[in-house]
Amino acid sequence: MTNVLFFYTIAEKNEYVKMISKNIEEKVFFMAVPYEKQILIVDDSPESIELVSSILKRSDFTIRVAKSANSALQLLQFRLPHIILLDVTMPEMDGFDFCRLLKNDSKYKKIPIIFLTASNDEESIKKAFELGAQDYVTKPFKPAELIARVNTQLKLAQRTEDLENAYKNLDSFCYSVAHDLKAPLLSIKRL
Repeated sequence: MTNVLFFYTIAEKNEYVKMISKNIEEKVFFMAVPYEKQILIVDDSPESIELVSSILKRSDFTIRVAKSANSALQLLQFRLPHIILLDVTMPEMDGFDFCRLLKNDSKYKKIPIIFLTASNDEESIKKAFELGAQDYVTKPFKPAELIARVNTQLKLAQRTEDLENAYKNLDSFCYSVAHDLKAPLLSIKRL
């Protein structure tokens, strides 16, 4: 089995190689990645990986690939992606179980997940959203649709992070104001 993995640094690649050295079957290829937004594609189909990667690379995304949920978990230990594109049907652990695992872990639960799969039955779609997926795209898809959905989820994640930071700043400001006013008010109260 060959996995094509993309790393930011040689050190990151070397750490991964050390981690999988027990599993000689896996081969790791290194490719430097200069782009800002990182997408993790988790799919066992080489054709699907190639198609999705080629579409997203044209939009200047960094692509990392895992052919199984277990490989994806190993990649997540090194660097969190901005978004995960996830197939439903995979060996070892299916996409639903992997999504459940991520959404129940505080380190990973904020990563947006888009299911990208041929499973288009209503029950699968409903299950994906119940597990915490942000979107569901059925194959075959249009390249413009995929890029639009990825960009939408990235913007939503950024807005959410901005709101959380603004709330923290506001909370910190309110604490400072309350603290700064407490001493003068206590002095006035003693009069």
